[in-house]
This record gives sequence, C-alpha cells and structure tokens, in this order.
Amino acid sequence: MDNHIITTRFNQILKFYNSPLNMYEGENSWMAHRIKLFENYTLKSWLSQSDQDYHLFLISDPNTPEKYKNILNSYEDLGINLKILYTDENVASSEFKSILKTEYLKSRTNDSSEVIISRCDNDDLISVNYNLAVKQATQESDIISLASGMTYDINTESANLFFFPKSPFVSVKSNLEEFKSPWYVGHTKIPSTQI
Repeated sequence: MDNHIITTRFNQILKFYNSPLNMYEGENSWMAHRIKLFENYTLKSWLSQSDQDYHLFLISDPNTPEKYKNILNSYEDLGINLKILYTDENVASSEFKSILKTEYLKSRTNDSSEVIISRCDNDDLISVNYNLAVKQATQESDIISLASGMTYDINTESANLFFFPKSPFVSVKSNLEEFKSPWYVGHTKIPSTQI
C-alpha cells in the first residue's frame, strides 16, 4: 500500500547552514554539489527500493534558480511517486502539513486512513528494503527509529554514524486526521559518533 510519505528538505532551510560553498553560484556551488550527491546516491537508493509503493516529496526553496528547478522538476518523470514542493522556509508547520497532505491525497492509490511519515535527507543512502522495513516496523510501533545510519557532513568532511535510539532515521505512523511527522530535527543536532 502506498501510505508511506517521505519528506526531504532539499534546499529549503540552508540560509542557516554554515557551508563553505556558495549556495547557487559557480561550478562548485552547494546546489551543484548536492544535486550530484543526490543523483549518485540518494535518488538511486529510492529508485532501487524493493517496495516501490511510497511518496517522496522534495521540499525546495521557491527562489531556486531556473537551471536547478529544471533539474529538480525532471525527477518527477522518473516513474516513481516523487513530487517537488516549492515552499517558503518560513511557512508555518500547520500550513506545510496541509500542503503535504493535499499533495499526498492527489496521488495516493489507497483509501486507508493510516499514514506513515518519514524523513530522509538529500544525502542519505538507504537500503533497498528501507520502505518495506519501515512499513513492517510501524505495524509493531507507531514511532520507529532505524537501528543505525550514516550521514556525511560537508563542513567537517566526516561521516557521522548514528545509533538507536539517537538515529535521525525516524518514522511516525498516524492517521490522515492527525498526520503526525518527524519534521524539524537536523541530523547534526542529534548526538552521533564521528568516524
């Protein structure tokens, strides 16, 4: 069943991000670097899911330059349930929730009131069984955290290994009315082990 929603904040809240790279300008801009990373790893891991019944929403800055919007928009043609949402970073949580819910309801193919919402960053590399594992685990518990996961911090040029229960790979099961989610927690704000 396609009741699993994954949100990825692609380039929305980055004015607070302390990156050595320029956001959009130049050959080595943050966005050029991030798109390459996303296409080579994160996107491929979504395309390779053993269970393709999910909805992936990339949350992006409405002021993204056209050349990058064209790249992001092209992802919607890949044959998976992927949608780009251009929303202001200052949009209220309740308004964002409403936007996300509306877009999900437009594209879902089920009539279940159950919904699972997960977060995945644009640099995460997930297992081919991630979607299936999340769906199975949320049958046992409404809130799950994958046992461990790894992220790469471009500022410190280090990999960060996260272990349960501090893992940022959290999913929440609720219903359409409540529409609970694990938003607004950055990977680097959660204690981890650097390797």
